[in-house]
Amino acid sequence: MKAVHPLCAFGALAFFTSVVGAVGPIPVGPADITFQYTKIGGEVVTLQEQKLYNGSAGSQVPLDGNQGIQYFSSVNTFGRRLEIPGAVRDNESLLTHAFFKDVFTPQPGGIYEDFFADIDTTTDLVISVQNIQFAEPTWIAANTFLQHALWDANQADQVDPFYHHTHNAHTLTDPFRDFEDFFPIVFEDFPMPNYTVGLFGQTADVDITGQGTTNLGVSVTMPYEQLMHLEHMPDTTVPSNLPAPGGFLEPFHFHFEFVVVPEPTTLALLGAVVPLLMRRRR
Repeated sequence: MKAVHPLCAFGALAFFTSVVGAVGPIPVGPADITFQYTKIGGEVVTLQEQKLYNGSAGSQVPLDGNQGIQYFSSVNTFGRRLEIPGAVRDNESLLTHAFFKDVFTPQPGGIYEDFFADIDTTTDLVISVQNIQFAEPTWIAANTFLQHALWDANQADQVDPFYHHTHNAHTLTDPFRDFEDFFPIVFEDFPMPNYTVGLFGQTADVDITGQGTTNLGVSVTMPYEQLMHLEHMPDTTVPSNLPAPGGFLEPFHFHFEFVVVPEPTTLALLGAVVPLLMRRRR
């Protein structure tokens, strides 16, 4: 596998910023971001900040001052869906909440550090984005909700057996809108799938609130293990110099993305109501 510096991954996404011409609902003002995880010993780390949707590739900053967790919110400038012509329609907008390690710090720090310092790997990551405000009633299309993770190719090559893919993606719903169009730009089946369909709705708790109002909210509670690479198996080994507090190589980036619409034309567009009430199997 050819080694690629993590910042190279941003280039393609930034290019599509000028290609996509979606003119859908645009968030007004900042949203309230809360990120929580539990340390070994039970201490809960809570990061809170208000963020405008003006982020883009490479513009991440420490969330609530935490250098290890970099973040930005964006609208129509970042996300896997932007790479696919027509996957964001003219009356829609793509909202993204993106988390990064400190990719600007060279080894041995930066992406070679654990994502979440001293995390209890048996617990959850809790991410809440509230008070996403719009000038008009707006809906989140649940059948466009995607969780994406990205690994550094240098690190992925050192795992035994190595990870073929550097990207993984998980959808909230099955069916997932525009599923076929994601091949081969985002979803790949060779030499093994780098995606799952509907898994995120089974492994994570996702609450979407305020549908059809001017104030939307999204809360995601997912097990830390949700960041495990799809190719990681029980007998996979990770060198001790790589970040793997849970026994598997951590990605250096993950994000959530979803489309917002001013008016749903069909129930199918929203992915029906059921996915909004999903609770993971415990």
